[in-house]
Amino acid sequence: DCNGSSGIHWCSGSGHLAILKYLLDWCKIKRGVDSGELVKYRDTRSGRNSFHWAARNGQIAVCEWLVESFDVDLDSTTNDGTSAFHLAAWSGELEMCKWLVDNGGNPHIVNSFGCNAIHFACLAGNLAMCKWLHDEIHLDAFLVQLQGHHTLHKAAWAGHKDVCEWLQDLGVDPECKEVDKKGHTASRLAEIAGHVELSQWLVRRRKNVLPLKK
Repeated sequence: DCNGSSGIHWCSGSGHLAILKYLLDWCKIKRGVDSGELVKYRDTRSGRNSFHWAARNGQIAVCEWLVESFDVDLDSTTNDGTSAFHLAAWSGELEMCKWLVDNGGNPHIVNSFGCNAIHFACLAGNLAMCKWLHDEIHLDAFLVQLQGHHTLHKAAWAGHKDVCEWLQDLGVDPECKEVDKKGHTASRLAEIAGHVELSQWLVRRRKNVLPLKK
């Protein structure tokens, strides 16, 4: 397609394992194309391969088959260093994330922007995923990435009040005063993104700041 994604990518992301197997066999027999190369082929837009797309959409059966049949690297990354675990966390696919960890995937990968999986989950607004990543996987919710964004910046920009409240209760920028590389606080980012009510809530919350939790 226009993003360089093949039918292999679409089958993988949609969970159509039978069609995926058929297409790979057809390409191998009729065209003499190595199936393993097709599985590892990356789209031209983001550099995602079939495993990335399957993980992003929680297609565990497809991921299992790809690993068993082609020894796919669970920790392979896209053009910007984003992993399958990052993509699954962003999509809120908790069972997929657990499968990746249980099978040896590294949940602590940081992409080229300096983001870990909690940044992705905060941007997506999935509070349950955020809590699991912090409580069970022990990812750093205080990590500041290369643009100066911590997790509260991400959640505020996307307008997720419940995630913002959880992060501040956790001790992430409880006074909403920390600025990114452009000088923006989380409150200001929320305002820029059009989340005026959240921006005002973050500012008002400074008056009743909870103590920092270690």
